[in-house]
Amino acid sequence: GRTATTKAMGKASTQHQHLVVTEVPTKLLEGWLSTWAEHYGLPTDLRVQLRPHRAGSELLELAVLRGDSDKVASVVFATILDRKERMILSVRDQNTFDETLRKKRLMTLIHLFLVHRYKVDSIHYVSPTEDNEYQTAKMKAHGIFSDVHDEIGGIIVAEVNDERNAELLEPDGTALERLIAKKD
Repeated sequence: GRTATTKAMGKASTQHQHLVVTEVPTKLLEGWLSTWAEHYGLPTDLRVQLRPHRAGSELLELAVLRGDSDKVASVVFATILDRKERMILSVRDQNTFDETLRKKRLMTLIHLFLVHRYKVDSIHYVSPTEDNEYQTAKMKAHGIFSDVHDEIGGIIVAEVNDERNAELLEPDGTALERLIAKKD
């Protein structure tokens, strides 16, 4: 519990520092998904799970689950800090397993969350598919990416548009709701 010393230290106390949120919680994405599901008339029982892709792996998997274990979408990724101090999200694999959820901006919301949580400057799609090419072009059209280009070795590099993403992340949720409703 709190001691007189802890109370006197205020914001300098260890207890206060432990209460500070350092990473964006997955609950934020769950809230967005609830708004998204309501817009499309879908069940709102979606959960978000973020864990290592495999035991001991540096790769992480963000999965969207319906109920306890029905995986409807996932992104397998790693974060890399380059020598210029830029944060890169390296996407190895992504899937929307439930085909009825495709072309409804589910993957766009997942990407927006990952960009926000990890303060990403660019996303690199390793061994990209035609779906990745289509998706990155659409996300550029919506202003989420400022530039999308192919690199040698078959990698798609998408530069994050900080200004547009800040607008989408505003607390009132207006811009995000417009994105979900395909009004921009």
